[in-house]
Amino acid sequence: MRIPLRPWYLLVLSTSAPAAHSAPQAEAPPMSMALGAVDIRPIQTETLAIDLPTALRLAETKPFEIRLAQHRVAAANAERQAAGAALLPDLGLSVGRGRLRGNITTVADIPAARLTWFVNPVVVHQESLAARLNAGVAAARLAGVSQDTYLKVADGYLNLVRAQAEVAVAAQGEREMEELVRLTERLQERGMAIPADRSRTRVQLAAQQQETVEAQSRFREASVRLAATLNLDLTVTLVPADNELRQTTLVDQNQPLEQLIQRALTRRPEIREADSSLAERAARRRATASKYSVPRVGFEKWIGRFDAARASAGDLRDHWWFIEWRGLEGLGFAAKGDIRAAREREQEAAAAREQTRAQVIASVLTAREGALAAGERLKLAGQAIQDAQETLRISKLRLENQVGLALEVLQAQTALAQARANLLTAIADYNLAQARLLHATGSLSPQSLRAGQ
Repeated sequence: MRIPLRPWYLLVLSTSAPAAHSAPQAEAPPMSMALGAVDIRPIQTETLAIDLPTALRLAETKPFEIRLAQHRVAAANAERQAAGAALLPDLGLSVGRGRLRGNITTVADIPAARLTWFVNPVVVHQESLAARLNAGVAAARLAGVSQDTYLKVADGYLNLVRAQAEVAVAAQGEREMEELVRLTERLQERGMAIPADRSRTRVQLAAQQQETVEAQSRFREASVRLAATLNLDLTVTLVPADNELRQTTLVDQNQPLEQLIQRALTRRPEIREADSSLAERAARRRATASKYSVPRVGFEKWIGRFDAARASAGDLRDHWWFIEWRGLEGLGFAAKGDIRAAREREQEAAAAREQTRAQVIASVLTAREGALAAGERLKLAGQAIQDAQETLRISKLRLENQVGLALEVLQAQTALAQARANLLTAIADYNLAQARLLHATGSLSPQSLRAGQ
């Protein structure tokens, strides 16, 4: 079974319609390149048409990374609930057996049950705060994993579209090369071309046919990679539902660099995760210090005395209050070691936050430079394909009028094929660079990516 591809039209646009964070700009006249229909052998027999919005919807539930991060968030929320229950007393049941010996003949002062409660309210408060902040760390990590997954899905889908376009370009180049072979054969029959011209064109045709086979293989590999990212059946061949590969502007990379950096420092989940992690470590340090510096308070009540007469007379005391200080646990060395370890973990989190901020700023700079360079390459590729088309037209005209050589047409045909490939790469790289810049500023989401469709 082969997958029929509709004719393709590749549009080179200076900008797209205003999308998320993009400034409205005047559009240049679009450049189009019509491509003929081709067939692609699927991996097996089943195919599935997919577009970017569908892939992003699947990315919200299917990928393993997001599911694992969701489980971590649920576990952190459960730990938060457990920390808040530390103020409540423990309920338990113990059963024992005893025997009185010697002159002991009364059990009047032995209780039938005891209720005991000890708590350090400062420690409980700090531990509850730390658990709440840890839940925030998990939530920020989930947001970061989600954005990374969306970028990975967008990358996979754009590469799938690029691979399908490469198949179409290779097939069109093959058809044009076949036409050149036939033209050279006719010219040779009329004595207007030498046998070497025919041989050269047939060699180039074989090379173009090999490129078509390799392009189809790259398309199937791109389908497998995207299916693996979305946790779909790898034997199903994914086919882009889009009928064109077009330039899509998601972020205005010409806006002030300081604005992009500030947006990233405000929106990136990694920044929120680092801030919450530092606050959580600080809360745990305070809880550790309070454990040894703030006394615990306790209460114990006896229930079920056997000597009711003495109890009614007030001779028996049935409840006690306690204050317990544990500062010299392990002769004070335990407290010193625990507090120092907690302080070092807090300083580690502070250093990690500074490192994260530097990495975020570096990612914005890198993504912006990549987007600017991709835009420049796209302009050059658009101009180059126009020049290559004109060169091929003139070369064919010269050959038909017996003033040119078949080698000249062959070289022009090769240059046009390369220009088409460069144009496809430039468009795909531009779109991917835009998605990476959107990710670097912390604004990547299914909604922002769909806005550019």
